[in-house]
Amino acid sequence: MHQIEAFKNRLKKIAKPRKKWADKTGTSAYRLYDADIPELPHIVDIYDGNAVIYDRGVAHKDQALDESELVKAVAEALNILPERVHLKGRRRMQGKDQYVKLGESGALIAVTEESSKYLVNLTDYLDTGLFLDHRPLRSVMRRLPVGCKMLNLFCYTGSVSVAAAQAGAVTTSVDLSQKYLEWAHDNFRVNGLDPDSHEFIRADAREYLATPVDKSRLFDVVFLDPPTFSNSKRMKGFLDVQRDHGRLIERSMERLAAQGTLYFSTNKRVFILDTYLSKRYLIEDLTEATIPEDFRDRKIHKAYRINHRS
Repeated sequence: MHQIEAFKNRLKKIAKPRKKWADKTGTSAYRLYDADIPELPHIVDIYDGNAVIYDRGVAHKDQALDESELVKAVAEALNILPERVHLKGRRRMQGKDQYVKLGESGALIAVTEESSKYLVNLTDYLDTGLFLDHRPLRSVMRRLPVGCKMLNLFCYTGSVSVAAAQAGAVTTSVDLSQKYLEWAHDNFRVNGLDPDSHEFIRADAREYLATPVDKSRLFDVVFLDPPTFSNSKRMKGFLDVQRDHGRLIERSMERLAAQGTLYFSTNKRVFILDTYLSKRYLIEDLTEATIPEDFRDRKIHKAYRINHRS
């Protein structure tokens, strides 16, 4: 009982100031609770007045809260209906597991982020279709120059591509999943963007990068955010970001114009950038600058800006 009350009190304490901050920054999708209480290492994200709880589990089973208690506590603390609270088990997921389907509702709601709208699904998948920790990186994309050519590899639901397209960039989005490419199309449409004015390629990004480079069709910006690990049946072999990031970055840089910029991000918690890359390219660590204010977890991702050496 003490734990559930502590959880509720923490949510009540931070709900209003966090909502005020979110309104000021123009987002209706943000992290409210990020394992603030060590004994209750849950995550609570807000999506336009709906709450998603990720139950990461606790070290001792006798400390775990009942699922119904969690949902009730969040609903009461935020003064919302229990039907607007969604609970998901947040295990240490690897690669394709984060995209495993949990339901079949197909229900999408739109959330706002600065000038963008994004469609999210709060029930059918472990992840919602929008990586909240990439908000600052999407903000960078909204400031790209008009006419910029942008390549988004492992594009997922295309949120980064939408941000770039809103700035006037011409985008190419690559992903192996037809489902997520269709979702990306919908994200373009909900923002009043014509998907037919942009390119969507269904392919394993590694195979796409392995194809011959057309030097007359280089990109000004490349966004590279591979999964930590993937062994999807639709891809050859498997992808391990620690093992493979060097080759991915090299091949991405081959498609980058001389004055272009590659943004590389990974969610691998223990990640070491290959040292030879710093000798070959100009690399700036953007990690601290790209962790959102609403995230207590400072290891949620690592991010780098990479340019050619002149």
